[in-house]
Amino acid sequence: MHPSFIKANEEKQRSIINAALNEFSKHSYDNASTNAIVKEAGISKGLLFHYFGNKKNLYLFLFEYVLDKYAEATFAELDLTEPDVFQRYKQIISMQMNIVQQNPAFFNFMKMVSIEKSPEVTSELEKKQSLKEEYNYDKLLTDIDYSLFKEEIDTKYALNTIKWVLDGISSHYNLQLKESNYDIDVFNTLINQCTAELDEYFHFLKPLFYK
Repeated sequence: MHPSFIKANEEKQRSIINAALNEFSKHSYDNASTNAIVKEAGISKGLLFHYFGNKKNLYLFLFEYVLDKYAEATFAELDLTEPDVFQRYKQIISMQMNIVQQNPAFFNFMKMVSIEKSPEVTSELEKKQSLKEEYNYDKLLTDIDYSLFKEEIDTKYALNTIKWVLDGISSHYNLQLKESNYDIDVFNTLINQCTAELDEYFHFLKPLFYK
């Protein structure tokens, strides 16, 4: 975290974040300009580097910020009283679609992140995303009803299988989205197709795992 930035007033924070999102959504990490960011944000370059130290720290902060906002929006609406893990996954897919539609700036930024090639940031992006996903996965499983599973089923393997199926389907549709150059209309179509296919797999898996 960057304490000096967090202490800045909300309007200044918002201006910097929006300017950085705009610049990094248009350009790769290497080609993005901090000069353009400070100009749009209406601050000095010295102040930007006072907050973040360098462009890399700003970029990684922005990445974590967007991931956190996605997670916050998801878990704010997720019904943790729903005991069925299959239903929880369905909720999350629906919420992710809504979040993307409501926050096109986030979508455009993550689009560029997904094709980022700069060795200065790619390994750290992967580490940060992996940690966030692990934390969110544990949170997703809060208070699910393990008694729904057949007694002879190892719930750890069952949950891993469900997650691997979801990851595999998501990867398939993410590849199609990438080939479309991340067109938002294509995203909406693909997310509906993904949801329908996921329903079919869940329909197949439920009788295998549940009583």
